[in-house]
Amino acid sequence: MLDLLYRFGITPRRLATEFPLPGSPERCLSRTAVQGDDGRLWMLERLAPAQAPRREAMGDLLAQLADPAVSDPELATLVPAYLPVEDGDLRHVLKADSPPHAGYWQLSPFVPGAEPPRPDYLDHGWRGRAVAVLLLALHRAGDNLPAGLP
Repeated sequence: MLDLLYRFGITPRRLATEFPLPGSPERCLSRTAVQGDDGRLWMLERLAPAQAPRREAMGDLLAQLADPAVSDPELATLVPAYLPVEDGDLRHVLKADSPPHAGYWQLSPFVPGAEPPRPDYLDHGWRGRAVAVLLLALHRAGDNLPAGLP
């Protein structure tokens, strides 16, 4: 599986199994944390064939949002855009033809997370303000997006 990373321009180091990535089958078939030789962590997702077109469209949208010329530079740094595929018919979804990893794949930066303190986080005003700032930045970025993106 690690050899797939080369197709995204990443030299793999190892599977990062200490980072479990639970998810639903509606999102992807499976996901694995991997580490590149530069120490950076990535999330490698295996997609169902029917998911590939939507994920390709989402890749285009995220690439635009990660571009500081399109969105606010602070917003652009927060967008975990899918890595482009270095060769292939699709830009953001890798179609691998060779077993054992034949199928569709996508690679994005690993975003660490933490469970918020429940139920106390509901009273944290700073969380609401941060979400409001993000939503306003996304709204402003929408004005600069090319037509035809989802």
